[in-house]
Amino acid sequence: MKRYSTVHPLAMSFFSPKVYRDIAYSWRGACILYLLILVAITQAPNALIFHRGVRKFVRTEAPLLVAQIPRMSFKGGELTTDEKRPYEIRDPKSGDLIAIVDTSGATTSLDGRAALVLFTAHQVFLKHGSSRIQVISYAKNADFTVTRGRVIRVLGWIERYAAAVLYLHSVLFVLIYRLLQALIFSLAALAFAKIVRARLSYGALYRITAAAMTPALIVGAIRNTIGTPAPAAPYALFLFLALVLGYLIFAVKACTAGEAQ
Repeated sequence: MKRYSTVHPLAMSFFSPKVYRDIAYSWRGACILYLLILVAITQAPNALIFHRGVRKFVRTEAPLLVAQIPRMSFKGGELTTDEKRPYEIRDPKSGDLIAIVDTSGATTSLDGRAALVLFTAHQVFLKHGSSRIQVISYAKNADFTVTRGRVIRVLGWIERYAAAVLYLHSVLFVLIYRLLQALIFSLAALAFAKIVRARLSYGALYRITAAAMTPALIVGAIRNTIGTPAPAAPYALFLFLALVLGYLIFAVKACTAGEAQ
């Protein structure tokens, strides 16, 4: 009979042999619901950090950028502005040139210019890297106007909803990634179980692997929340592997001890 609920391992996986035995012998399935809850919790700090960054940009930096944007009317494959002259859009902090809007014909390419984007009367030029420039003609059926007010409204929508949309997508993709990761770690658990002669099915090993990943993921989420700098990539990977494999050994031994009782 199942003794612990789906949320108990979120805390008990750090220290309790009993929860690993319960997961191995009393739970069923592949712990997909548990991993979903775990991923949802551990991805929340990233979503919060992203939301704060977007909010800071929208409220402090974006207004200074938007103030430089002219009224831009796209119709019949042509762009018109209130004045036929070059408009320069610069980074408010560094002063670096970001974009040029010029329907006068004075600026016809990005060659030799630091800007990343150039809007002319009939085409937009996009710089990729240091040398590649993509040229796109405006759609003939386009009929819309870009104003500062509309840009501000779009930015307001992004501030409110972008983090939530990104969070939902990240939970889905990270869940798939963690399921595959648990599959790989469970093979290591299978090898160790054979060494210690633990009578555990592969399904049980997969479930305790999902629980054994919990401490490493929770610790990483806490580090993101408090803003502790991450170790260099090779060290971070080594620490993650060491923590997961250490708890896997702990879990298999806990189940082996349970068999002996």
